[in-house]
Amino acid sequence: MNVWQSYHYLRQVYGVSRYFGRSKDEPALSQKLSFAAYHLAIPLFTLGRWDLLYTVWHGKASEFIIPLNIPDPILNLSWLLAAIGLVLGLVAEKIKFKHADEYDATGLIILLIYFAIHWFGFLSYEFYARGFLAITIFHAVQYIAVVFLLEEKQESSPRFATKRLLKLAPHGLTFLGFGTLLYLIGAAMQDYVFTLPNILYAKFSAVCLSTISAHHYLVDTVMWGRKTGP
Repeated sequence: MNVWQSYHYLRQVYGVSRYFGRSKDEPALSQKLSFAAYHLAIPLFTLGRWDLLYTVWHGKASEFIIPLNIPDPILNLSWLLAAIGLVLGLVAEKIKFKHADEYDATGLIILLIYFAIHWFGFLSYEFYARGFLAITIFHAVQYIAVVFLLEEKQESSPRFATKRLLKLAPHGLTFLGFGTLLYLIGAAMQDYVFTLPNILYAKFSAVCLSTISAHHYLVDTVMWGRKTGP
């Protein structure tokens, strides 16, 4: 589950980069280099996080994760692949810049955040707890941003009440309110609804939340693997 979770987090950022950062006049070479940039870093961040947990927990397994000590040669090779990936990503953005009438730096920003935040959350020993929390928040905000923009693009219809609500206040404020509402609903479900059956089965809430997470990863594995555009 740990490796699947890490892979899922990383693949989502690539999907978001294609969703927000692609352009109509983007050359095919730039697309291929962008794909390589994100995926060459996946071994480092997945195996590196696994190795980090082994170090932090002194090799002791938890109820949900069995940490693994990754050999140094494999980690060193993973660092090299990630470095190559970063360079390829920057080259991809340079190519986009040269071919675009008006360059959109969204792809570049996402690329840099991808490497920075996953280094902080998956590889930094000193800040591993706060780093993973930052990644979890970052992961959730991506979902909220995608849903927010999709709702905003919908035509006025009784089915899309959010569309009308978005017109009542500036984007920043409505996005904050939208995210806060989703958080409150999720927190209420986790803290009050899922815990009620614990009276009958002590681990019901843990099983329920783990099942939701597994379903989440499975659906996203399919969703972010689909080709929706260039």
